[in-house]
Amino acid sequence: WGCQLFRRGDAAAGRLERWWQLAALAVAQRAEDFEFLRSDGVDDVYNPQAEIDHLFHTRRRFPDEPRFMLADGTVAEWRRPGPAIETFEQIEKHPDVGGEATMRMGAIYFRQRDDDRAIVRFEQVEPKTRDPWVVYLARYFKGQALERKRRPADAERAYRGALAAVPGAQSASVALGTLLFRQDRRTEAGSLVSVMFDLRPSAVD
Repeated sequence: WGCQLFRRGDAAAGRLERWWQLAALAVAQRAEDFEFLRSDGVDDVYNPQAEIDHLFHTRRRFPDEPRFMLADGTVAEWRRPGPAIETFEQIEKHPDVGGEATMRMGAIYFRQRDDDRAIVRFEQVEPKTRDPWVVYLARYFKGQALERKRRPADAERAYRGALAAVPGAQSASVALGTLLFRQDRRTEAGSLVSVMFDLRPSAVD
């Protein structure tokens, strides 16, 4: 409805519409409403006949807005990792979204089990962002990749770094606790997990 109002009479995209669309994007992402953002959801990312496909017409109105490009890549990264990487590469140097784009590229490589390439991407994240959640995810996924490469000491450092960024976060707490438990450092592992359970409010992870 809002998009139709802005496009009425083939009006040119303006500043107010950009802010409105950024807010709409934030609401849709927080609701995890990916069908709203990309209602085709299977093969053709740019399908103008899709039922809603909010990002399609938003990207046409604002083709160079990096936050919309990031959203496009985020929706595509699970089913269409190749096009998602191409999108992220276009914005990886942007001062506002480059850190997250780089982290998400690393996550794609990690899911593809290309751990060396993933680790390189994760190590490029921190100079690009101050967002603690992006830093946390880069360090956590780096720890996962290092653990898969059988480098437990390096993985432990990565997990501890993740918890320094977001104290008490569940994924890193459990991963580090499990790593310590396997090394027969059970008291330390138990204390770590207890901190996670005792944290109020708990860290959303």
